[in-house]
Amino acid sequence: MSDAIKEEDFDQEPLEESHEFKGEIKQDKVFRSRVFTLALMFGVFLAALLLVIWFGKMKLSDWRAEREASQLAKQAEASASANQRQSRDFSVNDLFVDPQVQPEQSPPPKQLPENFYQPSPVTNAAPIPLAGVATGQYSGHDPASVPAPPPMMLSGENNSRPATVQDQARLTSRKDMPSKTEQASAAELGDRSLVIARGSYIPCILQTQLFSNVPGQSGCVIPDDIYSDDGTRLLVARGSTVVGQYGQTLQHGDSRIAVVWERIKTTDGYVIDVDSGAADGVGTMGVGGFVDNHWPERLGAALLLSLIDDAVDIAIARQQRSGGTIYGSSTARSSKNVSEKVLNATINIRPTLSANRGARLMIYVSKDLWFDDVYGD
Repeated sequence: MSDAIKEEDFDQEPLEESHEFKGEIKQDKVFRSRVFTLALMFGVFLAALLLVIWFGKMKLSDWRAEREASQLAKQAEASASANQRQSRDFSVNDLFVDPQVQPEQSPPPKQLPENFYQPSPVTNAAPIPLAGVATGQYSGHDPASVPAPPPMMLSGENNSRPATVQDQARLTSRKDMPSKTEQASAAELGDRSLVIARGSYIPCILQTQLFSNVPGQSGCVIPDDIYSDDGTRLLVARGSTVVGQYGQTLQHGDSRIAVVWERIKTTDGYVIDVDSGAADGVGTMGVGGFVDNHWPERLGAALLLSLIDDAVDIAIARQQRSGGTIYGSSTARSSKNVSEKVLNATINIRPTLSANRGARLMIYVSKDLWFDDVYGD
């Protein structure tokens, strides 16, 4: 057997190396296709999850608005039924109460003075002339025609006695005596035909679109005629405009933005400062709308870099198993640092609320609006 090297031996070694190289290329292609498939599936799953969350939030907001509207309607019905019941009870009592019979009143409590004196009896005193004898008002010495004797004068700073419990309460409040609860007294509102009372609602149609990223001014127009507190005089005509402002106050988890209406300009050319907050159609304070949480901007870049990190880690693990030279460790460290920085920079992006033009709002009047200077006689 000859030890001579044949030409066939040179031809077989390159063929074996080429087959191994092709196998590695095929494995890399399969690995890349799997990574791409996993990334695509994860993106589809994330998009579906975000869509479900957004749809759930919209349904939840609609359900809350319907529930608040139903609660307000129930409260209005309850108050209306209570008023009808009170008026019905009052009419029945008027039918059966005898106007000649006076209700019994309990006598006022007796108050004993700290220091008092009793005058000593006077003997052989001259009779006291009665008032009205000279004019003939009283005749004879009939006890029924004699007026009641004056009350006994007591020593001290205040000799007047309160006649009723209400007088005693007023006297106590004037003396500034300590009390556990704050007391308040009723006062007359004034001419109700010239005022829009505090707590009233004024409808308003939004003229400008609200975008919470940039604070600024806003305006709305009043679609209905607004009458005075007693409903007898037109104070703010339909078509009057309102100017307000809003700030950049939306935080994570918020779904409403605060709007403050500053001034009303009527169609007659009069202006009045309102300084009142905005509410929606059911009275909830603030203005709602579409809320964009910016999930793709906040998490998209970080997820993409995380996938790149996973691909680099898988490649390094394969090199370790094959026992070859390890490449890409510095790339893995730098990519992880970059992903952390990107996540820290994008995770705090604030959500954005936008309210479309034409939305129906309400102005909750926070103070009495007087028009006596312009409509007064």
